[in-house]
Amino acid sequence: MKPTIATSQNLWRRIRKKYKLGLGLLAAIAVCLVIAIGQPAIATNQQRQDNPAKVMIAPLAQSADTLMEDGNRFYAEGQLVQAVAAWKEALQIYRDRQRTDSSSQNQLNEVACLSYLSIAYQDLGSWQEAEIAIAQSLDLLNKQSSTTKDGIELAARISNNKGSLQLAKGQPQAALESWKMAVEQYTQIGDEIGQLGSLTNQAQALQALGLFRQASEQLEAIALRLQKQPDSILKAVVLRSLGTTLQTLGDLPQSQKILEKSLEISQQLNNSLESSSTLLNLGNNFRLTKDYESALKNYEQAAKLAPSNILRLEAQAVQISLLIESDRLAEVQTLWQQIEPQLVNLQPSRRSIYLRVNLADSLIKLTKLVQNNTQTPQFISSSKIADSLTIAIRQAQELQDRRSESFAIGQLGILYEQNRQLADANKLAQRALVLAQESNADDLIYRWQWLSGRVLKQQGEYDRAIASYVQAVQSIQTLRRELITTAPEVQFAFRDRIEPIYRELVSLLLRSEHPTQENLKQARQTLESLQVVELENYFRAACLNVIPQQIDAIDLSSAVLYSTVLSDRLAIITSFPNAPLRYHAIEVSQADLEKTANEYLQSLNPAFSDRERLKVSQKLYDWIIRPVEPVLVEKQIKNLVFVLDSSLRNLPMAALHDGKQYAIEKYRMALTPGLQLLGAKPLDRNQLSVWLGGLTESRQGFVGLEGVKLEAAQIALKIPTKTELDVNFTKSKIQQGLTKQDTSIVHLATHGQFSSNPDSTFILAWDDRLTIPDFYNFLRDRTNNRSHPLELLILSACKTAEGDANATLGLAGLALRSGARSTIGSLWAVNDLSTSMLMSNFYDILLKQANISRAEALQEAQISILKDRQYQHPYYWAAFVLIGSWL
Repeated sequence: MKPTIATSQNLWRRIRKKYKLGLGLLAAIAVCLVIAIGQPAIATNQQRQDNPAKVMIAPLAQSADTLMEDGNRFYAEGQLVQAVAAWKEALQIYRDRQRTDSSSQNQLNEVACLSYLSIAYQDLGSWQEAEIAIAQSLDLLNKQSSTTKDGIELAARISNNKGSLQLAKGQPQAALESWKMAVEQYTQIGDEIGQLGSLTNQAQALQALGLFRQASEQLEAIALRLQKQPDSILKAVVLRSLGTTLQTLGDLPQSQKILEKSLEISQQLNNSLESSSTLLNLGNNFRLTKDYESALKNYEQAAKLAPSNILRLEAQAVQISLLIESDRLAEVQTLWQQIEPQLVNLQPSRRSIYLRVNLADSLIKLTKLVQNNTQTPQFISSSKIADSLTIAIRQAQELQDRRSESFAIGQLGILYEQNRQLADANKLAQRALVLAQESNADDLIYRWQWLSGRVLKQQGEYDRAIASYVQAVQSIQTLRRELITTAPEVQFAFRDRIEPIYRELVSLLLRSEHPTQENLKQARQTLESLQVVELENYFRAACLNVIPQQIDAIDLSSAVLYSTVLSDRLAIITSFPNAPLRYHAIEVSQADLEKTANEYLQSLNPAFSDRERLKVSQKLYDWIIRPVEPVLVEKQIKNLVFVLDSSLRNLPMAALHDGKQYAIEKYRMALTPGLQLLGAKPLDRNQLSVWLGGLTESRQGFVGLEGVKLEAAQIALKIPTKTELDVNFTKSKIQQGLTKQDTSIVHLATHGQFSSNPDSTFILAWDDRLTIPDFYNFLRDRTNNRSHPLELLILSACKTAEGDANATLGLAGLALRSGARSTIGSLWAVNDLSTSMLMSNFYDILLKQANISRAEALQEAQISILKDRQYQHPYYWAAFVLIGSWL
């Protein structure tokens, strides 16, 4: 019996089951691939295990069948060019046969071959050819108007391929629609596996659209449906996709658990490629938690299991990037000696180009480290890196893949920049930029604008450099969703690839001792924008509503101080109502500033010398407040609102000392991540009430808070209060308290921690921990109901994470996610009894003085503790900070 196309399809499906699913996600999961957003996990009915093919098409001539088999084999070996050649020849045979046999079966043969070609072209990066192949296959199907099961199944496969192409071209919404069509087509023929595969693809599009939680929910639903079925590669793929999504959302423990289950299934099925891909994801989890040894072990195992040369090289490239990051340069040399000889055998494709470019990125970083460390031998030269990038550029040009060409040319520009070949570096940056714009590669555009800005700055062309930096920031603003949601490698690289652009632009704008008002306004706007992007990176979602506000429109008795820590100075921009912006800078290195900030925090321990504490406190006062104090006095400023940066964020401004008194004795104070995010609105005093919950007993390893009972009792005497303590202070009860529409103040007297890692930011309940997502989910409906906002959220026993310079990101993040107009939290674990006194005084002052603001009530409450001889040390009162509206 002659072989049929079904035989080829069975083999093809087994290959695609491996290669399309496994390799597609590599560009999204590999930490070293810092820009390569590769093809998604394309799941189709090709993931069947036991004789999955159902499309029985007429027997082929031996030559066509052989060519199909050859194409399958070439594709499996990563020889994409040869695979395309074989399938094109088979396609010609089908077309020649049309002259004598125009049957629907023969047309289905042609459609199937075009479908295979479209996938191979996508893997090569030949987008135009892939598009033509899909269009031709659709045209043939439409002419045939086939309603047979075979025809509908082929149509579903083409819909999947079309979605893959659309997503690769940066059209996630169109891809989502194509995959919805595939689900409908598989549903029409009762193919559940096909449905689930296409739903898995939809989750990839949802992620690209920034809808990570929706993607996660969809993947969880698919996994639930797959539980009823035997273990399969599709089940492993879905679990891996879910694990990767949860990783991106920051739920690392759950991600780890699900990825381990995916690995277990793929290992049981002896699918080395799927196992290899999952091991890479597990390595990324360990890398995120700084467990470099475990990460390297997973990466090494992924490389060993990789069934193709390019997959093995990609896994080894991830290893190299981590070895460089962890300063294990000797091991890099050994691994590079294994990789280098294999690069010459790589066939041109988008993946091979990306591999070369990302290896070059790692090696450029390595050469810089080696230059700074003369004891480390130089084993890779800049000329060799340039040669590899030149090959990548030539291959991209041959494939007519402009995105890949832009990626390679821009990386060569970075190499030239490092070697001080500035004129050539800028020419390459401009070439790469044009190609990125032509290919709509938004995630590359800002990089080459930044490269051009850096080069122009080094050439002393400051105005042109500023223009390039401004363009880069504008590109990031339009790319906010994609930057957060593309892949974990973008999040890894935030502080390396995004934050410096903003800081370097601010430094350029403020390079003069007397910047123009235009430059000051642009610098202030840039600092506000940085706060937005940083918090969105923290949330791992583009989720913040930005509403520009000026201090003049909010409060005429307030000034806003914007600080930015630059490499050689501390820069402060002060915004006054109805007045020009003021600027002053303190010449201090970032290292010395951080040292001073750390000394100040240590000095707030009561055991520390008062003289040393006042000395360092006055130094910071002289840096931050004193230069603008004459204007503060002249304009009768009462409120100081701080937009703090870097190591200043965790410092209590209230305890800065002018030599005679503390700053809190002169000014009311508030923090904000920016007026764009948390504007100011007066307190709505209509029927104020409190929902108060807390822990007085030890729980989950935390000590009991004995003063909470007293605190609750005293507050209840002053204002209508619903109290839930200890066993009644559960997660569900907190949800009820937060969502109750007529509660204006929620007061949580319990342990908690604010951290720059969202996984480590929590509030302790009796039965569980509340995370930032919990607050968001609880308060989402209430936040959207503007007629009943939460006026004030008080966290009276929480603290910032010790040793975390950006811990107040967690406090700001919780404030934003709660939807509360104001949040009061503490920077360190405070004394139980003094806290009870301060909180009781705060409510007393807030309620008895009809027109008093939140900031003034907190100021007077802090001063009341300061005047108590037992608690006059700043340790007892300075920890409390007000975030958000100070009115």
